[in-house]
Amino acid sequence: MKIGDKIKTKRENMQMSRALLAKVSGIPEEEIAFYEENRFVPEEEKLSLLAEALGLDKSVLESDETTIDDLKLERPLTFKDANPFMLAHDKKRLKRHLGTGLLFLAVALLFLIFGFYIDNWTGISGLAFLFFALSIVFFLFVILEIFLAFIKRK
Repeated sequence: MKIGDKIKTKRENMQMSRALLAKVSGIPEEEIAFYEENRFVPEEEKLSLLAEALGLDKSVLESDETTIDDLKLERPLTFKDANPFMLAHDKKRLKRHLGTGLLFLAVALLFLIFGFYIDNWTGISGLAFLFFALSIVFFLFVILEIFLAFIKRK
């Protein structure tokens, strides 16, 4: 069995697209296609990256004695089996939600401070109430963003 066939078989057994394997391994999708079609043999460094992304030892891909049974999964994959490279995207999403939450928090605090300023210095209670209400809305957005960040993480 050729290296390209092993890569393709393992990728398909993991129900992984070429695009995802490219993202996880850092190797362009077109290059992976060439390897899987046995047009080219991957260099040592790229073979290591592919083996790590597929959860294999590099020797399994290099060995002439590897069979299809060696590449099959013992059980269906779950989220807990996810490769750390795959989780990098989730970490970026978490940071984005937390960043948005902090932005909403800053805006809410500005509305709150401005509301106190208007109430104390001008005596315009209606306008101050509007700013207090806006600050509460933004605080709710903060809670929602942080909630979404941790829900999507699991």
